[in-house]
Amino acid sequence: MFENMKKTKYLIIGAGISGLAFASKKSGEDYIILEKENEPGGYCRTVKRNGFVWDYAGHFFHFRTRQLQEEFYELLHNESAVFQTKQTAIKYKDDYVDYPFQFNIHQLPKEEFIECLVDLFTKDTDKMDTFKEMLYAKFGGGISEKFLIPYNQKLYACDLNKLDRDAMGRFFPMADPVQIVQSFKKEQLSSYNDSFYYSADGAFAFVDAFLKRIDASKIQYNAEIEKIDTETKIAYVNGEEISYEYLISTIAFPDLLQISNTPHADVFSANQVLVFNIGFDGPSNDEKSHWIYYPEDKYCFYRVGYYNNILRRQPMSLYVEIGYKQDAEIDVQTAYEQTLIDLKKAGIVDEQKPVDYCYMIMNPAYVHISRESQMEKERIMKEYASKGIHCVGRYGSWTYCSIEDCILEAYELCNNI
Repeated sequence: MFENMKKTKYLIIGAGISGLAFASKKSGEDYIILEKENEPGGYCRTVKRNGFVWDYAGHFFHFRTRQLQEEFYELLHNESAVFQTKQTAIKYKDDYVDYPFQFNIHQLPKEEFIECLVDLFTKDTDKMDTFKEMLYAKFGGGISEKFLIPYNQKLYACDLNKLDRDAMGRFFPMADPVQIVQSFKKEQLSSYNDSFYYSADGAFAFVDAFLKRIDASKIQYNAEIEKIDTETKIAYVNGEEISYEYLISTIAFPDLLQISNTPHADVFSANQVLVFNIGFDGPSNDEKSHWIYYPEDKYCFYRVGYYNNILRRQPMSLYVEIGYKQDAEIDVQTAYEQTLIDLKKAGIVDEQKPVDYCYMIMNPAYVHISRESQMEKERIMKEYASKGIHCVGRYGSWTYCSIEDCILEAYELCNNI
């Protein structure tokens, strides 16, 4: 090794929530954080402009654990904190159905309700290896074809038979027929995130909370990693070499495979999501909803969220999410123009005019979890662990999880190494 080579015990790739959470538990220890952007936060960043507060994507905090509730108590209870009981719905044809769809089929027109109910009790449960097969086997054709399949195809931008049956894990609202029938007497069934916290300062407030716990001088921005030699434990970054004992990766798992030249099967894929944040010159037509799901192809977007309702203030401020295949070339201007047309078509906008907007492209966005990708990931991670390499976070672990999960995973890793 060269005498002037940088050396560190923990080399953390990525200054998003997961990387910062890990570093926050290593206070006083030797670490370096490498961030390819010129600011921290990853996808958890906030834009404040012309009176609007926009996240890079819709980030809301559903703290299930007392540990994190207590850890972020001050942030969650200060003057900028917002606590909401979730109000969501599905735009179904010319009306709305409460979310989750499968628990609210009684809100459908009578004929469609009967169709869903009959299919629910006469479904074929013989085959359910893939996500699509699981939907048919658990919910029948009516519920699956009216919402679950079209919505998730728009979301994932792929054939749902390519996904594992448990691709969404605990985030998919499962239920048996008896539970669905029992839900008919309830106004709305609670789900894993039936309430959430948000900040008037945007999701970056939580990133900032972590930044206050770590040494800012240990973060290198605009640090693009060119190569990682997993045998010599050296990372090549912007023309310099950094020797590490442990490598903590929060970047997309396929990207780590590439820069470390790790042999692997071609089984890792995801979609892209184009997010528009749009501010308008007038109040919202909808004063209640936090976000709405759009399964029909006549709308380019699959979900629209109301920042103004979440923050309890006007004028109307939206986030709009559009799914694309991983290899799609996205024409942002054309997509924006179509979005404005479809917002009017959906009744979200009438006379209001946009006064400002910004966009981001999440790539990757939603990971395509298959049985093959899971097996290959586990094989490689076991090999990585023997070389001091550990992957954490939604994209580092190449999974479907919440921000809370990312933080807890980073904390657990800190305790284990």
